[in-house]
Amino acid sequence: MRNLPSNPTKPIRRIGVRTTQVRGRIRSNQEYESLLERDYLTLLRMEPMVESFITQPVVIPYELNGRSRTYVPDVLVSYKMDSQGKRRKKTLVEVKPAQYADHPDDELAAKLAAANLTCQSVGWEFLVVTEDEIYTPRLKNADFLVRYKDRVCTPQGELMLIDRLWLSGGRSTPNELIHGASRTPHTRAQMLADLWTLVANGQFYIDMDEPLTMNSTVWSLRK
Repeated sequence: MRNLPSNPTKPIRRIGVRTTQVRGRIRSNQEYESLLERDYLTLLRMEPMVESFITQPVVIPYELNGRSRTYVPDVLVSYKMDSQGKRRKKTLVEVKPAQYADHPDDELAAKLAAANLTCQSVGWEFLVVTEDEIYTPRLKNADFLVRYKDRVCTPQGELMLIDRLWLSGGRSTPNELIHGASRTPHTRAQMLADLWTLVANGQFYIDMDEPLTMNSTVWSLRK
């Protein structure tokens, strides 16, 4: 079995040009080959416990009908240490529509089996993710918030929102925070953008599995 790099830092192949699939790059310059992959990468970008991820990370050898072949899974995910000082194993992920994942043909079955065995040998997890795990309310929230991921708050807006949330006992709503921190429509619009920036970057929290509205609960872990 081919040795895998313990800490891949860049894709081992570039995605070529084909006309049968959707392809592109997300903001962090990671490539995807389908809209399903793109949406999964959006979820990863907005997952607080994800430390990093890399697409097209490793080459896995496998055999089919007596011939040696190679397979490149979609993404390798690394996780942050939790509050108990524990870290989830790295996870190698294949993103596939459920119709193929649930009833794989011989080629896909051979790829998945090889990936599973390889991950066991290096202490990683292997996971097949389908639209059942991706197309959820969490994705809708992530798709909205990810546009604020690389934004920088205005210093005044950040301080006012943090103070306002603290005065509210650490829990409030977007509507209460914006109207409590600002008096004019113009500054409220700016404040709202700052609020979503704080949420997108993990300084404020929301329930990502519930529809996000102006009456959603926003909280902070800061004292």
